[in-house]
Amino acid sequence: MLKFVVVITILIAIYDTTYTVTHEIYDHKQLSYFAFLHLLNIALVIGAILHLLKDHKRDVQQLKEKIFHVQRTQQKTEEYSGFLLENLPSPISIVSPHYNLLRINHAVTELTGVKPSEIEGKKCYELFGAGDVCEGCPVKRALLTKRVQQNVKRELTRTDKEIYIQQTAVPVIDDNGSVLNVIEIINDVTEKVKLEQENRSLFVDTVTSFAGLIDSRDSSTGKHSHRVKDISLFIGQELGLSAGALEELSITALLHDIGKIGIPEQILNKCGRLTPEEYEIIKQHPITGYNNLFKIKPLEKIAGFVLHHHEKYDGTGYPHGLKGDDIPLISRILAVADVYEAITADRVYRPAMKLEQALTVMCEGRNTFFDPVVLDAFFRYLLESESGKREIVLKYRDQRTSFTKIPS
Repeated sequence: MLKFVVVITILIAIYDTTYTVTHEIYDHKQLSYFAFLHLLNIALVIGAILHLLKDHKRDVQQLKEKIFHVQRTQQKTEEYSGFLLENLPSPISIVSPHYNLLRINHAVTELTGVKPSEIEGKKCYELFGAGDVCEGCPVKRALLTKRVQQNVKRELTRTDKEIYIQQTAVPVIDDNGSVLNVIEIINDVTEKVKLEQENRSLFVDTVTSFAGLIDSRDSSTGKHSHRVKDISLFIGQELGLSAGALEELSITALLHDIGKIGIPEQILNKCGRLTPEEYEIIKQHPITGYNNLFKIKPLEKIAGFVLHHHEKYDGTGYPHGLKGDDIPLISRILAVADVYEAITADRVYRPAMKLEQALTVMCEGRNTFFDPVVLDAFFRYLLESESGKREIVLKYRDQRTSFTKIPS
């Protein structure tokens, strides 16, 4: 409102001056009147300016107070954050986007021996790593994704004690969406990891015992499950399976015949040829194995692989007649390893096949019984395991109806 009055006053002054000049008013009384108006206008303008200056001074003071309050709040926040940082039991460090260590708390010093005075100008991987950004570094992933990242790794303390730590990297984002720094929190999860390892070891021992129980029921197979496991793992490695998939393959190989526990021994160890009715009973063992394994939570996935290990690549297998890639890869690998181990081992109803006979069976199964890619990986296994008969293996390996040759 005051600004409006000032503007109006100035406009009146301009108008009066213009009117005086254009109308050539020289009358003494009129000049006095206009002089008074000018002085009044000037006084109003000066008053308005002084009032504006007063308002400006008040605004400046209020702004200063707000700035002071913000700075004080920020200072208190930093002090409180510093207090929390120093008194939290977990090792915590603050890392810049260039991996420079900005701050560490006493828990980091206790864990690593690195003191706060030693971090200036140092990168985290120079003090705690091997001279380069650590493999699986959660700080690196947090900088890239702008999201919280975690990682578990094995470490040695300054007293050479082996521990496992869980790293949690929390990115601090500014208003523009850029990462200001990353807060890294470390938790000692050694007890948890070792407990998991013990549970895993117990689980593997249990699976191995099951495999021994399976093999003991069939007097002719001996260590069939273990030999199938060895062949399967080689094939899996050749096909580039992950560590997790290889573990699943190993367990599946050991348990693939667990359903045979439900088959009468007189059928399982029969010397002569099976009747059609007996063969139908034998064909139930993948389903029996699946039904029993699926009830065990850690083996639910394994159960599916066991169920399909007698499926054939052309869809003529059992129990569901799956075809091609519809058969799980682990089951396809197992099919190759299982057949080869079975035909090259002595059974109560026949002696073991010679290598040439066995390779003929395997080659005839390409694209019908067996996945050709899996079969190629199997032949690479034979080239190592039967190195003394390399020429024979190469001869049969190259008898293909499809797919290009694999270098020796």
